[in-house]
Amino acid sequence: IQNWRTFYPYVQCILLAVGVGNITKTHPHGIPKEAPAGFDEACSSSYCNAIVGMCDLCYQFPVGLRAAAVVSCTGYDVDPDTQTVDGVIGLADEVVNIEGNTHLYLFVNGYQRLAQSLLQGTYEEPDAQSYAINDV
Repeated sequence: IQNWRTFYPYVQCILLAVGVGNITKTHPHGIPKEAPAGFDEACSSSYCNAIVGMCDLCYQFPVGLRAAAVVSCTGYDVDPDTQTVDGVIGLADEVVNIEGNTHLYLFVNGYQRLAQSLLQGTYEEPDAQSYAINDV
């Protein structure tokens, strides 16, 4: 977060989620659960000063719209006013893997192989690099 200026706005938006997530983990009782109020409280000087660069990053996003910005960055079409702080951070984690965990088969084993295996009459060549179609 300290070097947030070096990143494109999309990454800055995700870094906002990362920072707010870290703040809510260290101060679980001080941050409101509702996303808009929670993001704004996490961006208050009482909390954001705990992470180098976080306050300056927060100031890039309008008060009251910080949670909406993160929801928008995730690509989800949900109302941030109906989400919790943890819910919004969960959306960001699901989309860009901010926690560093991989749970999706598609990305672990390759989308092309999955798509090919779903086609009727295909099989994997012994070299594991290509597929061939059975004559039907």
